[in-house]
Amino acid sequence: MNALLTRADVAQILGVTAWTVDDLRRRGILASIEFGPRRHRYLHEDVLSLIQNRRRAG
Repeated sequence: MNALLTRADVAQILGVTAWTVDDLRRRGILASIEFGPRRHRYLHEDVLSLIQNRRRAG
């Protein structure tokens, strides 16, 4: 599944705020595809990888 997710989608999946998603993107932890100013989309696979890495670390 290679769906594109919005910032709100990612925040809901991760259980964090939208600002946290922005922070993860700025820090290079979560890659995004830019669709213009302030319009980022995230790959479903990348979000799942982030969740899996958090589980391994925690």
